[in-house]
Amino acid sequence: LNAILSITEALFHDPLIEHNPDYDLFLQHIRTQVNRLSLLMNDLLALGKPIPAANLHPLPLNQLIRDSVALWQQSATATGSECRVTLQAGLPDNALVLADGTKLQQVLFNLLENASQHSPAGSSIAVALSSPGGQQLACIRVCDTGSGIASEQLDKVFEPFYSSRRGGTGLGLALVKHFIENMNGTVRLWNNEPPPGCSVEVCVPLFNGENL
Repeated sequence: LNAILSITEALFHDPLIEHNPDYDLFLQHIRTQVNRLSLLMNDLLALGKPIPAANLHPLPLNQLIRDSVALWQQSATATGSECRVTLQAGLPDNALVLADGTKLQQVLFNLLENASQHSPAGSSIAVALSSPGGQQLACIRVCDTGSGIASEQLDKVFEPFYSSRRGGTGLGLALVKHFIENMNGTVRLWNNEPPPGCSVEVCVPLFNGENL
């Protein structure tokens, strides 16, 4: 892919092409598709790699979620959908989880992307934190107000390449499941009752000073 892009860039510096606006759209299409394929390949590689135990560190969960939401709100999806994110902090501000910070941030980003893509423009996405009693877990729930998921599809949504959205790669939720389970956590998804929308909840271990 890098070779394709490099050769294309060189071609478009040819004197007969470089200053011809008729070719600009073609170059942009090539760049866009190469970048899309590069992201897809990176996701496929990530899906095949375990997360080493040495990558799991104590992290302040509330701050990580605030940073992840702020990052997502700058994305093209957030700007286009105009969805609002509300945070419901159900854990102390100093609560720590044992996780890979980069991967957990990608999990949250993927869940917000998925929620906004299935929600009406301008709707609200709720992100809530909780800790089930006695389980030493921190749970992050992302709840949207979209159309929900057909019951016969619920057991397929975490499968690689499964997508009900046109243009989707079907790797977003598969990566969520892969990353969370590699961080010794759990993930589940269900339709909201009462409707509309659905919720995804990921749980990762709380740091207790002994589980490094």
